Amino acid sequence: MVLKYNLSRGCLICLSAVVVLTGVAGCGKKEVPDPPLSRNRLTVEMFKNLEENKHEQAIEKIIKLKALDPENIFLSELEENEVSNIYMGTVREQLNAGDIEAAIKTVDAARKRHGLYRSLIQADTELKKLKSLQESVNNMLQAESSEQVFAEIEQSRKIISEYPPAKALEPMLDRKSIEAARMARHESIRTRFSLLCDTVSMRQDKNRCAETMAAEFEFENNLPENKNSRISPTILSSGQ
Repeated sequence: MVLKYNLSRGCLICLSAVVVLTGVAGCGKKEVPDPPLSRNRLTVEMFKNLEENKHEQAIEKIIKLKALDPENIFLSELEENEVSNIYMGTVREQLNAGDIEAAIKTVDAARKRHGLYRSLIQADTELKKLKSLQESVNNMLQAESSEQVFAEIEQSRKIISEYPPAKALEPMLDRKSIEAARMARHESIRTRFSLLCDTVSMRQDKNRCAETMAAEFEFENNLPENKNSRISPTILSSGQ
């Protein structure tokens, strides 16, 4: 998520005062306090950079301010936000172009350069889930059996449960579930018809395994899920 700053003049003055006062509070530990004008100038320039979305320049000012006040939590969080702003813009463009792999590499490069910021870790986690979801959906669309389709649908739903922004895919998964059920019925019909034909052929050849094959056909043909697509066994009689 890209954070933007729209600061009014009054807000800028208030935030500047926060940084200045925080710095003054930490100066008691030093023999010679830092020049307040330098801190004030850096603070004003930093917020000006933030308002103008000049993230790199803002980070430079933040780093200098942190050198004056290393324990300032506000500055540390601000630095993390600005680093995220720099890289997340690129990541968004890469995702819009459909290049998830490039987006992952961008975040990885950011982590190597700037360390383990929480926002970068979260982005890395979400991008990898998105990549897994993309792979699962692609596998589902290329699957050649209903079993494969159902497996990928289940995997996709699992990822979506962990990554809510992808819930927009659920209607598509619902449609694929209906298609997979239809595919499963057709597969079952083909399998049972093949058993039936094999049974007839084996009976004609006096194969003693014919009745075993016939029993398997009867079992498959009478399963509850095949109630509406049962194959008439009449053809078995013609083979006797």
